[in-house]
Amino acid sequence: MKLTGRLVMMLITVTLAMSLNAYLMSIHSLNIYIIVISCGAVVLSWYGGKHYDQVRDEAERDSLTTAYRRRTAYLLFDRLQQKARRTGRAVAVFFIDINDFKLINDHYGHAVGDVMLRKTVEALMEVNSRQTHVVRFGGDEFLVLTLCDSEAELEDTHQEMVERLESIPALTAVSLTVSIGRAWYPQQSTRLDDLIDSADQEMMHAKRRVKQGRRNTAVN
Repeated sequence: MKLTGRLVMMLITVTLAMSLNAYLMSIHSLNIYIIVISCGAVVLSWYGGKHYDQVRDEAERDSLTTAYRRRTAYLLFDRLQQKARRTGRAVAVFFIDINDFKLINDHYGHAVGDVMLRKTVEALMEVNSRQTHVVRFGGDEFLVLTLCDSEAELEDTHQEMVERLESIPALTAVSLTVSIGRAWYPQQSTRLDDLIDSADQEMMHAKRRVKQGRRNTAVN
């Protein structure tokens, strides 16, 4: 959870309290009660800001997995896009789908299915974690948005994602495979919707490979 609300509220309250105390001191009206009230206002501003941060976090994050909600993807992409323009980098968009997720729910139950969703997000968040955003796009579909310097780094990020996702069954004793597609800005498009469509098409190609018995997470 970000501290934006708390920091802003405290900064405003401290500034107002200091200004008020300075004025009262200048007219010799400052007393211990005013100081105590000022300190109390600062403490209350922290809790008020905390509530704001919680509400904002709940609006942006999926409650089950802590991944960002779908509508937040556009804001995240805009931020990464601006960074990419300033630094001459690219933005990679990965589309991940858990294969036959309904079978996991049917066979093991929804509680286990929820665990698998959380484990998937945890694995994706560990990929290039300092500049990676994970979005729950649908029920068992996820987007990963991240900065990259080259096509070689795009390949490395993809491979790291594959390795982390492939480690989930060892941790949970539940078989899980995924299909991954990818696209990148600005080489393929400057619009997130177009990049998602391209990555989705590539993901579907990967899913067909799964049905043919080929390696599930590799995309050529």
